[in-house]
Amino acid sequence: MKTAIEPAKQFQEICIDYSHIYDFSQTLLWFSQNFSSTHQPKIILSFDVDDTKNTVLASEIFKNPPKNLALEDSYEDYPFFIYTSGSSGKAKLIRKTFSQMCKEAHFLASFIQKELDLLDIKHLLCATQPQHLFGLSFGVFMPWFLNSLPKVENTEPYIENIMAFSQEILIASPTLLKSIAQSKEVSKNFQNLKLIISAGSPLGDEIRKTLKTNAQILDIYGSSETGVIGYNLGRGLKRFLEVQLSCNQDSELIVASPWCEKIQTSDIAQIDKDYITLLGRSDDIVKINDKRFSLYEIEAKAKQNFLIADCIVYPKENRLAIALQLSPEGIEYFRLYGKEGIVKSLKDSLAINNKSYLRFFKVVSHIPRNHQGKLSKKQKEEVICSKERIELQIVEKEENYAIFEGIISEGCFYFDGHFIDFPLVPGFIELDLALSYAKYLGISFLDIKKIMNVKFTMFLRPRDHCRLVLERNDKFLSVKMFANHQICLSGRILLKD
Repeated sequence: MKTAIEPAKQFQEICIDYSHIYDFSQTLLWFSQNFSSTHQPKIILSFDVDDTKNTVLASEIFKNPPKNLALEDSYEDYPFFIYTSGSSGKAKLIRKTFSQMCKEAHFLASFIQKELDLLDIKHLLCATQPQHLFGLSFGVFMPWFLNSLPKVENTEPYIENIMAFSQEILIASPTLLKSIAQSKEVSKNFQNLKLIISAGSPLGDEIRKTLKTNAQILDIYGSSETGVIGYNLGRGLKRFLEVQLSCNQDSELIVASPWCEKIQTSDIAQIDKDYITLLGRSDDIVKINDKRFSLYEIEAKAKQNFLIADCIVYPKENRLAIALQLSPEGIEYFRLYGKEGIVKSLKDSLAINNKSYLRFFKVVSHIPRNHQGKLSKKQKEEVICSKERIELQIVEKEENYAIFEGIISEGCFYFDGHFIDFPLVPGFIELDLALSYAKYLGISFLDIKKIMNVKFTMFLRPRDHCRLVLERNDKFLSVKMFANHQICLSGRILLKD
């Protein structure tokens, strides 16, 4: 591998791009043994590469990645760059050093072995990418300092893979753990886990309760800039003892540790001895009509309601708007009492000084958080302003015959205005849906001469299974729509000659 030094030096940037975590870690170790901090290319941990002659992928330099390297007592320190999550805007590159990461990893390994009493870990499964700090700290650097030097494997974040390969330690995002908690079957391997490590966003108490495992669950608080700051084992968020914390006059958290210089974060927090209470980010504090609101606090309160699986609060038209993703119980409640019932259930708990400052309530089918459980500002705005419609899939099609099926989303925009206490799909929407899908049989609105014999025989409601059957002949288009296998719409449409 010494022969790779000269080819590497001719590039200004090298992107470490290996998808397999072993190849990734071995390449990092190679740089620690062959480059100094003053003479080396810019190292970026990313799959992305600039298309220039001065940038190259590590996999192009190392046709066969380094093997069997171990961390040496005396290593060369060098800087490299990682991407932030981009939750507060565009993802940006930040500088870390090999030495900083080693100091953090040594502390984390000691914490797991001594504080959590896990001394003989032989297998670690990482379901996060090492190009971001969470996967890098716990999946790459920390195992180098565990006494047992465990075998580290990485996997795509699919529940089936986790169930099959989990043995002792699992490193996974809150989003993945939430999906596992909701799954009906959990394998014996998962039940026998000793430790689950999560980071990116706070792991809800409900997920801890529903995860079918006896493992300790270590929820990490930190950022790409600061590294790890604190942890929660289910008894509140505490600072790591090596971390020094303070707050400025605006209650923004200031962090210093052996693995990061003094940094002022954007997190609003209260410190009580070793415990930390997070109150949101400074950019989540908004001022409306001369009153300041923490969007984070309102979201946290809303999520305590059993009807709500997830939510986001965002300013809209100088008011506060909330988008609600309903729990299974919430969906059933929505069917019984509509959006009006959901709003009534939430308003009292979200009132501030006996006054509700939320003006817009929106039910959505899904909040598109990333694998770390985060959303960018742009995504939040898109969710608040979105208009969901019914989407059906083709299940059968012939020249003059087609069948479409789908589930009616509780987030469809017309549930806001029609039968607000008993949501259903309006008849004109059902008919419009049928006509819009007629395009698959070569029929447009311009081909329609007359709509005939239309009958609505039962309601089509949120979460109903919808089946649409279209059949055409020379003169007519026959339409049948079913709600949970019972016909709800039938009719004939006369076509132009």
